[in-house]
Amino acid sequence: MKKIITTLILVSLGMSFQACYFDWDEDEQFERLPYFKFEKSDADLFINFEYKIGGIVNFIDNSNDSLSFRVKKSEMGKSLYSERKNGLFGSSSKKHFYYDKQEIILYPVDLESFQDDLRFSLYRWPKEIDRSVYPTVISYDSSFLFYIGFSAFWNSQNAKELDYSQPVLSITLNDKHYHNVWTIELDFPKSFNENWRLPSVQFIYFQKNVGIVGFEDFENNIWTIDN
Repeated sequence: MKKIITTLILVSLGMSFQACYFDWDEDEQFERLPYFKFEKSDADLFINFEYKIGGIVNFIDNSNDSLSFRVKKSEMGKSLYSERKNGLFGSSSKKHFYYDKQEIILYPVDLESFQDDLRFSLYRWPKEIDRSVYPTVISYDSSFLFYIGFSAFWNSQNAKELDYSQPVLSITLNDKHYHNVWTIELDFPKSFNENWRLPSVQFIYFQKNVGIVGFEDFENNIWTIDN
């Protein structure tokens, strides 16, 4: 396994944990917007694996075939949630709130596509939103959300929320041992596309603080990260 960053230097990311995790912030137009910050307990779930922009992550199956993904994005910090609306005199962007987010995106080299990817998104989000009023936030309590996107695979769904309250397990894949792993079962694909270069996936194996370390396709091939 590549180098694991064991210490998160959050100061360098322009972020610090404080006693209060909700705040107000002003943008460049001096609009006062809600800001939902990461909480101290969230750090236990952050991705600490070193994904370098432009780097390659390889997966090898039990037949020694390989799939390669290039790291497109690896960021953690403050994000703006806004919506673009079309009106009679053109379109405009409406800002709603800020929130802390960690996002990692890998796109498949074989597909040569930036639209189909693997992504890990961890973020703070307000528990209640009313889209009919401004600002849309009606609750200043927030939840920690963790989504895994897998549009690169030919499945009937493109993303799934990780239930991080489930226990992590130790598993063995292709004679490799992994600890602190969640098994994520995906829906059966609605159809098969013989021209799609990546498989339809039945299970994703996601290691805590690392990311996807393996997956099993519907032909029972098991792919593991090449370390």
